[in-house]
Formats: sequence, structure tokens, C-alpha cells
Amino acid sequence: NTSSGKTLLIAGLSYAAYSGSGQGKIYAVDGFTPFTASHNGLLPKGVQLEVGDIVCDVRPLVKLDVSNTTGEMRLSCFTNDKSAVGVFVSRENFNDDLVIPDDMRYGLKQDYDLISFNSGGEGQINVCGQNGNIEVGDLITTSDIVGKGCKQEDDIIRSYTVAKARESAIFNSRDEVKQIACIYLAG
Repeated sequence: NTSSGKTLLIAGLSYAAYSGSGQGKIYAVDGFTPFTASHNGLLPKGVQLEVGDIVCDVRPLVKLDVSNTTGEMRLSCFTNDKSAVGVFVSRENFNDDLVIPDDMRYGLKQDYDLISFNSGGEGQINVCGQNGNIEVGDLITTSDIVGKGCKQEDDIIRSYTVAKARESAIFNSRDEVKQIACIYLAG
């Protein structure tokens, strides 16, 4: 035990963690490694996408408080899309643990799939050769290939920057797709 929380044992390692205010905040002494910020979104039913595809905000659907919003999402579909917010990870169970008012739950569950997407920290992203080969350190933006990123034309972090490449990718065509390691910058 720590003076303000519990010691957690995860995979044989000991972590000191505690809840700061009881409002969903968790503090970890010495930080988390690796760190990836993951969020929930609502994607219209029937949308097909792959792990690593870029998702964009459409509009907020649930605004519970200043720290908790869940919005309608779509796949990226044009170059330099400033509504890009992250990279698709998985479809989730639309269960009772998701904080959505009961009067909204049924309608949202009928029309949307609950998804998880990454928007900060480290991970991977699907990219194509639209703007040429990618080198370590290049910035990634959205492309006109649905869900895929590409090399950004400059090295300035902008409203449409999604990630920073952590590995190089050489493409044989503008439509070839690869998944590369990155640092997420959209969140």
C-alpha cells in the first residue's frame, strides 16, 4: 500500500497507483510504459475498417461532463482532414460499463457500433504511398484513400497532423498500404 492508494501487481511488476478525486482520474507513480491514449467513439453500423485506419469526428453524441464525451465517427477520406482524431483499434461491447444515459442507450446501440481509437502516445497506423516514401520522423496526415494516412508535405505539426513516423516505409505505388509504428499526435 502507498499512503494514498494501493500497490498494483501487474505481470509480476509492482506499480503504485491511486485515484485522485474519485472522478475517474488515476495517478501512477513513475508513469506508465508504454503509454497510449485510447478513447471511445460511435461508428455507424455497417462501416468496414481495418485496425490502424484513421477515424474522424463527425459530431458529439453524448456530452456527460467536461471529461467525458463520445462522438459519432467516420473514416478519413480526403487529404489533410483536420477532423481526424485517431486510429481505429477495435469494436467494443456496447455494455453497461459505457457511461451513456439510459434514455439514449437503446437508440445509439441500434444505429452505432462502439469503437476504441488511439489518439495519443505510441502505436501503429495504416499509411499509403500517396505523397511518396516515408522516413523516420516524417509527419503523417490523412490521404484520399479511405482510412489511410500518408506523408505530410511539410514538417510543421498542423490541425490535420495525425502522427509522426517511427519507421520508414518504401512504396511501389501511391495506393500501396503498409502499417508503420508511430507517435499519435491527433489527440
